[in-house]
Amino acid sequence: QMGVGFTLYLLKNFGVAEQNVMFYADKYLQAFPDLIKDYKSTISNKVGLQDKTKEVKDCYQWRTIEKFCDWFGLIQLRKVGGENYHDDFFIKKSDIFDKIFDIEV
Repeated sequence: QMGVGFTLYLLKNFGVAEQNVMFYADKYLQAFPDLIKDYKSTISNKVGLQDKTKEVKDCYQWRTIEKFCDWFGLIQLRKVGGENYHDDFFIKKSDIFDKIFDIEV
């Protein structure tokens, strides 16, 4: 995952306050805008830019936030809503984050 290091940097800068996960996804796409252009949609070859952007953000949420940061205990994750994948997720860095990472910003 090329974006994990950048995500750790973002958590160091913004992770004290709880943020919607899309806050991080937006910053990720600002830093790596070519991901939208290069992304191969799993839905259809005719996906528009808006749908492609949403799909990339969903992948970021699933792979980087849920399956890396949450799994390793680097964040506190709060889901608002039911059990649907597209519910709102709010995150902040966990208490152990700063004990593990010393990132100069």
